[in-house]
Amino acid sequence: MRVGYDPYYSIPNKRIDTLSALTVGFLAGGEGRRIGGRDKGLLIRNGELQISLLQQMLPDWVSEVIINSPRNPYIYRLFSNKLVSDYPSHTGPVGGLLAMLYACDTDWLAIVPSDQKQIPAPWITRWRDALTAGGPGYMATDNGKHTPLAIVPKAALSLGETFFDKGGRRLCDAYAAMGLTEENCPGAGLDIDYQTDL
Repeated sequence: MRVGYDPYYSIPNKRIDTLSALTVGFLAGGEGRRIGGRDKGLLIRNGELQISLLQQMLPDWVSEVIINSPRNPYIYRLFSNKLVSDYPSHTGPVGGLLAMLYACDTDWLAIVPSDQKQIPAPWITRWRDALTAGGPGYMATDNGKHTPLAIVPKAALSLGETFFDKGGRRLCDAYAAMGLTEENCPGAGLDIDYQTDL
């Protein structure tokens, strides 16, 4: 069964142009099992919502923001241009990735999980490099550890669909199937798994 997406909130974004063709997609569809079922994007960290802190890390040349989440839309709509949910819901991070690629209006989609503690500066530089130099797309590793951080070309959508249709559900395997190149980025693996990580 192929995943679809439910675009239950969208506003037009006039900032999209040929010089700034990058969308950032926040994966916020997890069930937060290791943190008591709480929505990680809405955890309070340093006095602010986690999703707000992540948004503040984005460079001003990002064209649009998409959030994939099946819950709390009335909050997440404040931090995005488009809010989508994979359909059927809870198809895992690969379902969320595909849902955001369907909704993406730019050539590149930068994936950031909602529990990411930081977006390393070198990784944001990689976003800009992809816009100017192209390439197959990239997935961040942190000293050998795979992370959800990636920059994915919209053109790889069909490869992702094929991977999903064959039963693939692991995000790093989806990235590999879509032809993304691994790139080491220290700090990319810092995320929130437990309450003690806040």
